[in-house]
Amino acid sequence: MSHVIQPGASMHGIALRHDFQQSPVGSLAGRGVQQAQAQAPRSLGRVLSDVGRGIQGLASRALNAVTPHGVRADSKFRAGLKETGAQVGELLGALSHGKGHQVDGAAAQRVLRGLGAAAEPLTSRGLPYGKAIEQRAAVHLANMTPAQRQALHTGLAMAQNSALKDDPTLAAVRRAMEQRAVEQGVPALQQGLDLAIAMVAQEAQDKGVTGRAFDELYNTAREVLTAQGFGGLPASELKHLQRALVLQALDQRLDTDDMPSFIATATLINQLPSRELHALMHEERTLAGADIFNAPTAVMGAIGRRADVLEQQLGASLGALLARSSPAEDDPAGILHAPQSFARDVADAGQALADLRQHCELHDMHFPPALAEAHARTLDHLERYLDNPTHLAQLPELSAGQLHGMQRGLQQIGVEAGQAEMTADAARRREAALDDHAQVLAPGLQALAHGHLPQALDALAGAQARADAALSVHMALGLKVEGADEIMDLRDRLIGHALGRLDDAALQALSARLHSPQAEALMDALGEAASALLSGGSSLQDVDEDAGRALYTRSTDLMLLRSQVDSQLQQRGLAAPPPAWAGELDAAQVIRAQYGVAMNPGGGVNVHAGRAGPAMQEAVQGNIEGMVARPDSLPRHAQFPQVSSAFMADLPRARYAITDAGGSRPLFDPQAPDRDGATRSAIAQLQQLAGGNDELVLLASRLAHQGSLAGLQEALLTPQGLLRLPDGTPGRLMGTERVDYGFASDGEGGLLLRVNYDVQDATHFLPAPRSASEGIGSPVELDAQRSNSQFNFTLHIGADLSVRVSEPVQYRYDAQRAA
Repeated sequence: MSHVIQPGASMHGIALRHDFQQSPVGSLAGRGVQQAQAQAPRSLGRVLSDVGRGIQGLASRALNAVTPHGVRADSKFRAGLKETGAQVGELLGALSHGKGHQVDGAAAQRVLRGLGAAAEPLTSRGLPYGKAIEQRAAVHLANMTPAQRQALHTGLAMAQNSALKDDPTLAAVRRAMEQRAVEQGVPALQQGLDLAIAMVAQEAQDKGVTGRAFDELYNTAREVLTAQGFGGLPASELKHLQRALVLQALDQRLDTDDMPSFIATATLINQLPSRELHALMHEERTLAGADIFNAPTAVMGAIGRRADVLEQQLGASLGALLARSSPAEDDPAGILHAPQSFARDVADAGQALADLRQHCELHDMHFPPALAEAHARTLDHLERYLDNPTHLAQLPELSAGQLHGMQRGLQQIGVEAGQAEMTADAARRREAALDDHAQVLAPGLQALAHGHLPQALDALAGAQARADAALSVHMALGLKVEGADEIMDLRDRLIGHALGRLDDAALQALSARLHSPQAEALMDALGEAASALLSGGSSLQDVDEDAGRALYTRSTDLMLLRSQVDSQLQQRGLAAPPPAWAGELDAAQVIRAQYGVAMNPGGGVNVHAGRAGPAMQEAVQGNIEGMVARPDSLPRHAQFPQVSSAFMADLPRARYAITDAGGSRPLFDPQAPDRDGATRSAIAQLQQLAGGNDELVLLASRLAHQGSLAGLQEALLTPQGLLRLPDGTPGRLMGTERVDYGFASDGEGGLLLRVNYDVQDATHFLPAPRSASEGIGSPVELDAQRSNSQFNFTLHIGADLSVRVSEPVQYRYDAQRAA
């Protein structure tokens, strides 16, 4: 490393970066000195204190006459440091070029002419002039905002492109800016480096994951450099600085006696892609004039090791293909008998060849002659092998990804045989994916054409799964998806393909429906409800965000459908019919009936059915975990110690069922004349279901009682609760309660416990506290015939006595005020 004075360096008893609380941009750049605050009347104590300080000052002046020269020198050094800092601040202000201020060249040159004299007390006492400027500039840079630093960098670049190009003071200011970027950037990159190092272990399962994690370092470096004033640089120039900063961080990691840390960092570098190694190796830009040695040395070594690894991989891959029988012989490992294995070997060989070629070209290395000869033999072998059409008869047995990988591998190797057949098979798969989507969507299009909206919306939802499958097929076959545009293009194709199957009359009927005011209102209502759900914040944390996404997707589906209908009409030369909808359409009622979602008067949204959101799921899971962790709070029953006392308390009042090979039946009859006999029978049935695992039965009984509902009940009485009155007030229903517990085997020695909690004919609504300091609100009378709720979830109790929520909380409710 070049000689750099460290941030904490001191001379003559004072830190070189001592902060004198000076303005970081002086009195220039339109930034005047702040007005001093008015002083309060002095108290007697302050007067005496001032007198004391005056006497102390006189004593200091008297003592100064006999103070050693070194101490006086320290005082002059301090004064020089302060004055130099003030002048540097003036210079930075004059150089700044940003919004509302232009570079003041005359002021900058005036300050530059006087800086040498201001710094004389420093330079005469051993501090180099450039280092003095760097250290004082560093203080001001630390006190600047990112916008001020960018304005300084912009003006500095302008000044260094003028007659001041070689000015040493400006060069020192630039070094200070770059040194600050290093001081801020290297620590900021440590977490990203740790993550990239951790990804090395996953490289075998996910090729390229290390490189992708390493790329994130560049994002962090860009953020740091932008904050330090370099954000206005062109992207290409900024990229060089990003890479220089990354190299500084790598160099620091490698400059260590900690061998495990050194090996981990070197291993990370070894796993980087060839292009990244090339870029790091040839990066000439440095920051703050630093010399780095360790990182370039490690990169150079990685380039050589990568060549060795790639050569070995290519040799093995080509050897595997050459080992297969020739076309004239029966080949047990060939595509006829093992198409997946053959496709994998071809893909691996093609990628290995492409990787080694790229590596050799990037790093100006010779391609190994022995591998070139093996490649030529493999090419000839595959051309002859695949020239026989029967050797491609098993292409349909390959997955879309395997087909694409095999075809790309053959192209990389240079094989032309079989390309036409593979291209045709890929096209067939794409068309089949479009057909599958169209088949599911067709009933919905017909329903919409006839104005049957519920069936149409159901079909759109059902077609979504086929659309996702089509996207997967297209991506596996090489479609590059870099953003939403590619996905929307495919959705357009899917809808257009489905519409292409309609006759003219149905297409025109769809146009009339989709352009009607009723359809427009429905799309708007769907979008409004989706927006409220997706941006509801903490007030909706108990609502599953999938509900909002479903509404948004349906709104988008209808808009895409309308657009594609218009395109189809134009392509067929058909006139667009006048907008029309058969009968009235209440958009709010449709959304309420179809999705259980209703807007409330406050602009919020009530979700009446679906999967509970994270808050309730976590409350239920946390309650269950607490019950499992505190078995002593749920002791065994005295008479029937095989089960808990809590289970015995609920056995006659809740409903218990069991499902086994004989079907589903009640576990216990509370009306049985022989109550003890019925209890023993219930326990025996549970023991049989649990395979005689007594600990499993006991644990299940500690969960199958009303305590399992505590988390759910608590979540309801929060400001974010799921159940709400039409005006959005959260709370819970009060009415006739029914709890059901259903036991079944998991097929692996464990149990499944299904919990259902219903409130029927609710008479009152209990409002949740509005805050932690408030109590529960006054009960609100309900229309019992239209107010009810239902919750259910399933617990998995493993044979190893582990417990988890295997099926999350689902719910449905309605709550209507009494007339």
